[in-house]
Amino acid sequence: MNRSFEAFLAAQRIIDTLESYEVDIHDPKSIIYMDYECFPTGIYMNYGASRLVLWDENHDYVIKIPLSMHDEKYCQHEVEIYAAAVDKGLEHHFGWCECFLEPTDCSVGIYVMEYLDGCEDLIYHDAWTYAYEHYCEENHLDSSSEEIAEDYINSYDGDKDNEILMDYFKSEMDIKEATLFERFIDRWRINDLHVGNYLLRNNKMVICDYAGWGW
Repeated sequence: MNRSFEAFLAAQRIIDTLESYEVDIHDPKSIIYMDYECFPTGIYMNYGASRLVLWDENHDYVIKIPLSMHDEKYCQHEVEIYAAAVDKGLEHHFGWCECFLEPTDCSVGIYVMEYLDGCEDLIYHDAWTYAYEHYCEENHLDSSSEEIAEDYINSYDGDKDNEILMDYFKSEMDIKEATLFERFIDRWRINDLHVGNYLLRNNKMVICDYAGWGW
């Protein structure tokens, strides 16, 4: 089955479930603030600063809905980025996405993305372990030493979390691909890659939210 068609069927299935509960999909903020007891059975939700994300128990695709007309640009940007990533051969680093329902003058659009597994603790742990082992290797230190590990933890700057995540993400790329990838994220203003914006596909890190922020 064509992936776009498969994704659109999944998106329509999610929307049909929501509408069967008389949920207004064009008012995403009302969904966020719904009474838990009234929330549609079998539908799951997450949201950030600009988008609402919904999926069902099939766990195959999610739909993303901008929280406002102003936030529409982020979803549209994400679709443009994915198409550009395909052109550059970098699409395997990003969650597949397309527009499901175009916005109108009075309502936001709806976007569909592949479902990816989430485990922030695992991703952060693996990235931190990679950073620590790399630090020990560079400084000719014994990474198994509890004292060295404790010193590293005590001196760790939490402001470097995003940098460590990116270094770990690029660790399996060769130099040519890593350079291309770095230029790509700069070109497309992908500037918000905290741990919550990575998920897993077949146990490999994938960027699931690459619309950037504040541009």
